[in-house]
Amino acid sequence: MDEKGQGTLEYAIILALVAIVAIAALSYLGSQLSNIFYSLTEVLLSNCQSVTESIYDYGGSLPPGALSGTGEFRWPTRGRITQRSWHCHHAVDIAHSEGTPIYAADSGHVVVAGWKEGGYGKVVIVNHGNGFQTLYAHLSVIKVNVGQDVPKGKLIGLMGNTGHSTGSHLHFEIREGSQLRDPLEFVSP
Repeated sequence: MDEKGQGTLEYAIILALVAIVAIAALSYLGSQLSNIFYSLTEVLLSNCQSVTESIYDYGGSLPPGALSGTGEFRWPTRGRITQRSWHCHHAVDIAHSEGTPIYAADSGHVVVAGWKEGGYGKVVIVNHGNGFQTLYAHLSVIKVNVGQDVPKGKLIGLMGNTGHSTGSHLHFEIREGSQLRDPLEFVSP
């Protein structure tokens, strides 16, 4: 092959390598931009104030003899924090593979176990009888029933991707009365 042909082959190889790197970079950036776009869309399409006001308060009295909590919470699952609490997201998102066990953060009484509108998907809410409730959302499987007492550390569900979710994770809330609180003020991984 002459020198002119050799340069063309090298040029074609370099172009192919550049194209492969560009495709890989765009694929990665595309997934990141998709997550950012979804989060921004969720914020723009929802009125944070109305979402906060629509949160149900399940802090009423428990049935006689129902298990109540201590107010000292444990971390509900394993995984990495992918989103912390902020103005429109008063929760911690903990990501791990679908089916990862979710445990009650404190003892209490199950007041919700099922599908919940508003993006939560399959959800469990535990009333701890001391002014606190915990919410566990986007579950793939619910392992408890409404009216059931759960001791701290009891398996209550499996991590999933139900409702408005971009991947398998637990959306974990701690509520004091009707106020959503930053879970990291009460418990750490």
